[in-house]
Amino acid sequence: MRLQILALLCSLCVFVLATNKFEDKSNIEDVITTFPILVDSRETAKLSTILTPNVTYETSTGPIQGLSAVISFFSGLVPTTTTTYSISSTRLIKFLPPFDKEGRSNSAEAVSYSTIVSFGSGNLTDESYFIFARIVDKKIVRTNESGFGGWRIQYRKFERV
Repeated sequence: MRLQILALLCSLCVFVLATNKFEDKSNIEDVITTFPILVDSRETAKLSTILTPNVTYETSTGPIQGLSAVISFFSGLVPTTTTTYSISSTRLIKFLPPFDKEGRSNSAEAVSYSTIVSFGSGNLTDESYFIFARIVDKKIVRTNESGFGGWRIQYRKFERV
């Protein structure tokens, strides 16, 4: 009887750990997916719901430091395009130590691949482009903020491939 109770408790612990990890992974995937949706829909001010105040966004021209600078950067891209579509796929999320007694981590990293299609506006009406990118979220952290389980991107690197 004791062994059956112990086995049941172990099964319950494994279930709780798996559920916590699944919930955290789902919230992180939502954060990653929300980023291009906000940019594509011209709601760049809402990037504050998925980025930390001290975010670093690294591009081929160098790093952009801080939430307001990142929002300004993406807001500046909006007037040059009529339509932008970002299609993300192939995502890998890895939780980083330390882990608490429930197996939860407060930080993770992720790699995604994205295809971005953009059509110009104004003087750039005849221009359109495709960008194939590897997006490395070097640091995704759990915060005390509401939404997405508190997960926010703290360091992102955008690499054209």
